[in-house]
Amino acid sequence: MFSHTSLKKLEILLFLALIVGGFYYLYTLYALGAATVNVTPRDPLSSGLVGHWTFDGPDMTQNVADVT
Repeated sequence: MFSHTSLKKLEILLFLALIVGGFYYLYTLYALGAATVNVTPRDPLSSGLVGHWTFDGPDMTQNVADVT
């Protein structure tokens, strides 16, 4: 049905597509990066939506109070 050379070309094309797909997957995974959570802001909050609540200790549900 298919000649030997056309099957070899298809095999090489699929192999290259697999390599390119793998690099694309790793690139997007690297580009997303690791999420940083639970970090206190470095700069003083002076404009926009200002506020920082840690939600531990006095800010937990049983001790809720408006501290703004």
